[in-house]
Amino acid sequence: MKKEYAQPKKPRNSTAYTKDAFAVMKAFGLNSRKPAVPEQKIMEKWFKDYGFDRELVLEACSRTINAIHTPSFQYADSILTDWKKAGVKTLADVKGMDARRAERAQN
Repeated sequence: MKKEYAQPKKPRNSTAYTKDAFAVMKAFGLNSRKPAVPEQKIMEKWFKDYGFDRELVLEACSRTINAIHTPSFQYADSILTDWKKAGVKTLADVKGMDARRAERAQN
C-alpha cells in the first residue's frame, strides 16, 4: 500500500508581510523592523475585522503622530475604534466628522 502524506500547511497570511502592515510601520517611522505579534494582531483588527482600507488607517497613524509625537498602536487603535463605532468607511467620512466637530466648536 502506498502511504499518503498530508500536504504541508501553507503559512498563514500574516499581516506582518502585507503591504498594508509595512505601510503602517513606515507611517510610524518603524522601518527598521517587522511588526511584533501584538502589533500584527491590532493591524489585523483594523484591516480584516473593521475592513478599513490603507488610506484610512494611515490617516489614523498620521493623527497619532501629530497628537502625541510618537508611534502608538494603542492610540491609533482608539481613533480607528471610534471611527468604526461612528460608521466611518472612507476618508471622506472622516473629513465630514472633522467639519461637524469644527462647526460645533465655533458655536
